Amino acid sequence: MNTTVRYYVSFVKQASDVDIWNAVFDLIVTIFRTIPSPPINIPVSLDSTPMTMSTSSIQGSEQTQKTIESAVFYEIRGCTYRNVDGPLKNTSRDGVGAVKHDWKDLRVIGQLKSSKWPFKNILLQLAKYMRDAFTAQYTRRFIHGFFLHGTIIELWVFDRSGCYSSGEFDINKEPAQFIRPIAGYAIMSDEELGLDTFVERDREDRFIAITEDATGQEKRLQLEQDPIVVRRAIVCRGTNCYRSKDSKYVAKFSWVSDKRRPEADLLRLARERGVKGVAELFGHYRITSIEDIREGLTFGKPHNFWNATLDPVSSFSKFQSLLSQSFGYLSGPGTIVDPLKKRKSIYGGGRPSKRSRSNKQSTDQSRRKIEVNSQTISLYTHNNSPFENRIFSCSVVSPAGRALCDFRLIPELLKAFRDAIKAYKSLYIEGNILHRDISENNIIITDPKETNGFTGTLIDADLSKELGSGKSGARHRMEFLAIQVLQLIDPTYRYDLESILYTLLWICARRV
Repeated sequence: MNTTVRYYVSFVKQASDVDIWNAVFDLIVTIFRTIPSPPINIPVSLDSTPMTMSTSSIQGSEQTQKTIESAVFYEIRGCTYRNVDGPLKNTSRDGVGAVKHDWKDLRVIGQLKSSKWPFKNILLQLAKYMRDAFTAQYTRRFIHGFFLHGTIIELWVFDRSGCYSSGEFDINKEPAQFIRPIAGYAIMSDEELGLDTFVERDREDRFIAITEDATGQEKRLQLEQDPIVVRRAIVCRGTNCYRSKDSKYVAKFSWVSDKRRPEADLLRLARERGVKGVAELFGHYRITSIEDIREGLTFGKPHNFWNATLDPVSSFSKFQSLLSQSFGYLSGPGTIVDPLKKRKSIYGGGRPSKRSRSNKQSTDQSRRKIEVNSQTISLYTHNNSPFENRIFSCSVVSPAGRALCDFRLIPELLKAFRDAIKAYKSLYIEGNILHRDISENNIIITDPKETNGFTGTLIDADLSKELGSGKSGARHRMEFLAIQVLQLIDPTYRYDLESILYTLLWICARRV
């Protein structure tokens, strides 16, 4: 029995159930009082897995104006560009037209403000409108916008990697330059406006044509009108999913970093290796990319916002410190060291041990990585590119089950978790793949008659990784991360299993 197990067994034996649960609840309250709300300033690097914050985590009553403005700002602050050289997607065309005032039909967003408004405030309000437009138009590729404050106008484009403008100019001094883009907005094609041209629309019906991966034959699928999954943010993967009308498939649209292996490749690999209990790929199609959208534009440095300091190290260090005080210092997998003894060995009169010095150097290196990259929205915006190139694609998978929170009976929920663990074992042992993103959203309830006896099925391999394939970026949902992963330790299968436990506790606490 390892140190971790002995520690928890000893604790359980010495306390009653009431005491244990009271201690757990007290710890949760203490942790969340310590963490700033909203946690918008923790773009932490877990070596190969950076974590970032987007407004997609803000739900329901939490969506106050101040909260949204703050979170939107931290989405775009490191990927906002002004004075971009090149045409902003054909805004120089001439013509006139009409715009319908509905979020689903919106084409271009414009703002009129007095000259007294600060630039940052105007941009944030425009960004909030863009967020609402992306939410209403789920597969929108990019959106044109502008704001006119006084006699100064600035033209903008927002996409899934940030926002950029051609710079501001005075409409009184350059009236022709003002008329051309405003008139051009009115007669742009759907593609020039950034509208979705992949999904066919026939009144209220939606169709996609996808090539079946196994046979190479094209199939036309009718999708339900409303999505079953929506991401409410700007700078993110923008994942949204539609169920097919026959309820056999799910069409998933997402903007995934080109630094990661495509989900379709990993699902093909899992199928070839005989993995069971995991979503099966029907077909995949690459639609476009940020690089394609921004082709021909020349970017300089990101705009520097005044009084916009970001210190991800301090906030995350407080969280780590609290974990260390509560659980002991987790120096490695399966090892718990008394925090008092650890402090004496490092800070006492004696010389620190080799292991202490090594841990300190490793922590310092991690902190340096965080500080260097704190000005960007992602750690993967380098490679001589000023922005993160995301690939927009559509993957069709099966089966189309129910969300975990929609269980009908307790036994059904427990069977779903049991089979999810079986599926994870098959994915890891036979597929040689780590899932790395276990959460309540990535386990679905399925009909065992249609899924080889599995009531629970694992989905969403966007952040998955084949063992031994090197580093790849990932962004995880904080609520389900293993404690060791929060302490900058590379994920293993044990931490995915721990995430399954946290998912079960989450469901029991919030849904049962």
